[in-house]
Amino acid sequence: MRDHIDFLLRVGQEQTFEDFRDGRVLRYACQYAVLVIAEAANHLPTEMKERAPEVPWPNIISIGHKLRHEYHRVDPEIIWDIVQNHLLPLRDAVELLLADEPSVTVIT
Repeated sequence: MRDHIDFLLRVGQEQTFEDFRDGRVLRYACQYAVLVIAEAANHLPTEMKERAPEVPWPNIISIGHKLRHEYHRVDPEIIWDIVQNHLLPLRDAVELLLADEPSVTVIT
């Protein structure tokens, strides 16, 4: 999870929305990273998610379902909004969860 968040944060710093929108490989890589984050969130134990109530876990898991089952309807602007506006708080929460439970591998 953390590695994929870091990848997306790097993309958000180094690329423009136009690069993302027009670059199929980049867009698919970002969608895949969001999907991995969503899947990892889905596999986190409930008690871990409860320690980070500020994170919208149901929304994160939901975007994974959309990417898996409605991939043909994914709006690039939504993925880009995630990249630009929603990853830093999740990254901070992941760091806190890892500090509490460093043996959990699903979020590294």
